[in-house]
Amino acid sequence: MKIKNALSVLEQEKFGNLEVYINLENHAKLIMTDHIAYIGSQNFSDASEGNFELGFLVKDSKVIRDIERNIFAEIKNKSIYCIISEYRATMEEISVKLANKLQNIREDILTWVGDPPFTFRQEVFFIDDAYFHKERWEEFKEFHSEFEVITEKLIDEYPSEFNKESARETVKHLRKLVKLLVSELDELAKFKTNQEESMMWDKFHQLDVGENMEEALEDARYYVENYKEKNYREIEYKGKELIKTFDYIKESIQDIETIVDEIKDSMIRKALNQNIERILQDIKKQ
Repeated sequence: MKIKNALSVLEQEKFGNLEVYINLENHAKLIMTDHIAYIGSQNFSDASEGNFELGFLVKDSKVIRDIERNIFAEIKNKSIYCIISEYRATMEEISVKLANKLQNIREDILTWVGDPPFTFRQEVFFIDDAYFHKERWEEFKEFHSEFEVITEKLIDEYPSEFNKESARETVKHLRKLVKLLVSELDELAKFKTNQEESMMWDKFHQLDVGENMEEALEDARYYVENYKEKNYREIEYKGKELIKTFDYIKESIQDIETIVDEIKDSMIRKALNQNIERILQDIKKQ
């Protein structure tokens, strides 16, 4: 019970990027940051309240690095790493990593205009300003598949707790939204990443007969701009719909977060039980 209570207190979901290691043979009290270290007898808790304790602070940066490389590393190597709850890892994957992927694509393609308080600030879509990072755009075409992997894994691991119908329906809707956005923008993306520059230079070489290089270059640029205007300008008229699609994709991600959050307790409990099992196995070996 004491082990379970301790692990519950140290559950990573409460402490961000905290890593937890358990060593039942360690009684050292070492508390440190990159700039200061405390070594002594006092527990870093209310357990030492009212006791006589002794310790000292280290502020020498070289000594602190030596403590981290030698003493702390030695304790860590002989300790049991506690598995973080799958809830924490999954939510971080969805709400940070994948949400950031969407935001990066959105910032590449859309442009903010306006100068508050004089003019209203808003997102708009201009084909001239839209930027398509080749690798990011190719990854985005399969953006929905990353959510499929996450939800199917949770369906397998939590068959009775996880709302598989709602999860699959939400991912299906997300897939439609991603495909819709890609279908509207992929031809423009191919043009801007693969064709635009080469088209200009090909046209320049056709026009350049050695008499006026600057004029040939200007005519080549005009040719490319005219081609872009003729073939892609109409996409700008769909700007509001494209922005709405980005918003709907974001909402779908939030919906998936909500579905995962429903099994938060089960996911944390699973990690807790796994850690207790590993600690008990270590005790049996001693």
